Amino acid sequence: MGEMSEQIRRPTTVEELAAELAAGAAAGQAMEIGGAFTKRRLGGSATAAARTISTSALDQTLAYEPADLTISVGAGMPWASLTQLLADNGQILPLDPPFPGATVGGVLAADLSGPRRRRYGTARDVVIGMRFAAVDGKVVESGGMVVKNVTGLDMGKLMIGSMGTLGAIATANFKVSPRPETSGTCAFLSDSTDKLAKLRGRMLQGVAQPTALDLLNAACGRGLEIDFGADFVLLAEATGSEAVVKRSRATFETLARETGVEFLALEETAAQRLWRAIRDFHPASLEAHPKGLLLRISTTATQLGEALALLAGLAPDAWVLSRAANTVIWCSLDSWESGARTLERLRKAGHKTLVESAPPEASLERWVAGGPALEAMRRLKAELDPQGLLNRGRLWGKI
Repeated sequence: MGEMSEQIRRPTTVEELAAELAAGAAAGQAMEIGGAFTKRRLGGSATAAARTISTSALDQTLAYEPADLTISVGAGMPWASLTQLLADNGQILPLDPPFPGATVGGVLAADLSGPRRRRYGTARDVVIGMRFAAVDGKVVESGGMVVKNVTGLDMGKLMIGSMGTLGAIATANFKVSPRPETSGTCAFLSDSTDKLAKLRGRMLQGVAQPTALDLLNAACGRGLEIDFGADFVLLAEATGSEAVVKRSRATFETLARETGVEFLALEETAAQRLWRAIRDFHPASLEAHPKGLLLRISTTATQLGEALALLAGLAPDAWVLSRAANTVIWCSLDSWESGARTLERLRKAGHKTLVESAPPEASLERWVAGGPALEAMRRLKAELDPQGLLNRGRLWGKI
């Protein structure tokens, strides 16, 4: 992993941020852009930077009218502060990103979301406007503060998931949601991935739709200190009115009985602790496995049970967490050498697998995608950062 330059520059205005990028480009300096730098182990290994720029001083609330369900903030605002501000007004921005110290800009640049993605989507679904600084010193504005005003928003959405390789996010506008009246969490325990995959399918086809639906193995449960004593547990959250949550819980219990899995209804305090632990799977697994691999496996509804069973056979001690409704699986392994063999087997079995984190010494292919998608990304990089100075290597070593 490359090192930060000795001095971290912290511009206090959007214009100062743009000027910092322009000055670095004029000097031909490799630059590292971040907020709180909580996610330096994600993506590709960054090269050494001559200039490190943090957006953490851009932490103001720029516009907020709770009645409009929109808010505009600086990219350096801590995500926790944004969450608290909205909570004080009975509202939520339900991305549930990991890394408690992350900033708004960092959350968007990494495009990480949490358990409630099932209902509310990802960052691209809640961002309605953005300003970002380009390497030529210009400030680009995209979208606005009105949900229907999406003209030009595509440019801003390119920044989401770019890992800071295209420019520096300066401000972000969001649509927010009212906080649900109440919530309820249920756990479904089984030693069979097939049974839980079947239960997942029946739940998603029913009238009572879960807000969150995650599945984890026993090793992950022990690591996150939410062990249920079963090989696998499927967790579902229902939100809404008291009547809706009660009805959903009864429906889920019936489905569990018909599928042959154990059912538990969790009390509120335990449920909140559980979802916090699941939200922070990324930092917890990276801390537990400093020389390991973190894999992200994108599969399909019909392949989910098969992929989970394959992982159970290949790496029974790995931490496995699935955003089950979206058929995404994360697998955290304690050694990159042995993890590389698991990676190879997954790819040979046809499961699209990305290395989200690996130590710098790991000699493996982090991202196998190529062809038109990679070429389009490289063309965009060449247009916005022709010298290749911004966060070199952070997009899986490709860009």
